Amino acid sequence: MNKKLVPIVFLSMSISIPLIIIFGGIFLIFNFDYDDKLVALYSSIREIEENIVRTEKTVLSEESAIIDVVEKAEDAVVSIAVRQVELDPDVGPQNNNNNIGTGFIIKDDGLIVTNQHVVSDRDSDFVVTTKNRDVYEVSNIYRDEINDLALIRVDTEGKTLPTIGLGDSDELKIGQLVVAIGTPLGDYPGTVTTGIVSGLNRAVTAGSGFWGNAKEYENVIQTDAAINPGNSGGPLLNSNAEVIGINFATTSGADNIAFAIPVNVLKERLEAFEESGGKFVKPYLGVVYETIDEFDAMRFGVPVGAFINEIEDDGPADLGGIEIGDIITEISDQDLGNGLAQAISNFKANDEVEVKVWRKTGQTYRDGEYKNFKVILGEKDD
Repeated sequence: MNKKLVPIVFLSMSISIPLIIIFGGIFLIFNFDYDDKLVALYSSIREIEENIVRTEKTVLSEESAIIDVVEKAEDAVVSIAVRQVELDPDVGPQNNNNNIGTGFIIKDDGLIVTNQHVVSDRDSDFVVTTKNRDVYEVSNIYRDEINDLALIRVDTEGKTLPTIGLGDSDELKIGQLVVAIGTPLGDYPGTVTTGIVSGLNRAVTAGSGFWGNAKEYENVIQTDAAINPGNSGGPLLNSNAEVIGINFATTSGADNIAFAIPVNVLKERLEAFEESGGKFVKPYLGVVYETIDEFDAMRFGVPVGAFINEIEDDGPADLGGIEIGDIITEISDQDLGNGLAQAISNFKANDEVEVKVWRKTGQTYRDGEYKNFKVILGEKDD
């Protein structure tokens, strides 16, 4: 080898070898980071895909549950109509059934549940229309005005009707799925809406789109399922297609707030109905009242209870010494946690009860005293 080339070769090697080591290391480092980033990116994509699949499965599961509830229950939900006869100048008198509410069949021989206010007009004739448009004449109506419940008997002409099972409203949890089926606005039979249990043990004063009278309801279910006039008397169902409430009211001026009577109230009244030989016999006090809740009690400086607005002349309360303006706080040592009507329903007609009231003695209700009265509960039937 040319001796002049030796220093040049040596110099080249001394420069190139470190460069190869440096650039090779850099390449390995960047190549390693690149692989890690690819792995991380792949893991993120897989996680996103799994979340999407999981969400789809959840949505499909909820949809499937709702569809299953509807398919099990819809055949037993009916529309309730007032039978009207109108004169058509071309063809003469014509039947024109005007849907005003909803009901559901609980016995296959034609026993149907609805709200009392749906069938409160005793001078009207009512008919029931099923999902498949069969029309049945109402032969009898049993009304429970205190609980706003009614039982309708129809002549099935020997047919066996589909029914809905009754659940347990005491087991309800806030947030659980509910499904409502009814005839909103009287025009859309079989309409299905969904929501959740939004609240329990509510007290509300409600009227109806078809009826102007207001009524105090206690210990009821709140839901965000869409309920409209015409849905009254229809079922609020759980995911097992069991009735857990009877829809009765929505709110004006607010969205997604509606109410249902707990089904356990119906079950208790059905038991009493059968025990009394097929009629509603109920104890009553003979008062009209408004509920004073804890907020109002703190605001006005009065006890929680039932503020008496009206008293029936010579009724049980009147004969017992209770006056308009009294606030009933206890019935025979039972507070009114679930409302006055519920407290009275724990007794029988002709029972003697002790009614504890707060009576105003000064200029305001903050000035008052407790008094006790012996009252014999009256008896009312339909």
